[in-house]
Amino acid sequence: MTRGVILFWSIAIALIALDQRYSPVAFRVEPPALAIGSGEISSSGHCSGR
Repeated sequence: MTRGVILFWSIAIALIALDQRYSPVAFRVEPPALAIGSGEISSSGHCSGR
């Protein structure tokens, strides 16, 4: 592997680790994008702001 590839992945993994470490919420609650057969009405996907 070239140094550039190793450097890229090292930085990418470090940024993901920092994001996970300092994230205020461990999970994100989102409505279902598709509610097929669940009896629940879909509220237009995960960008609805609910």
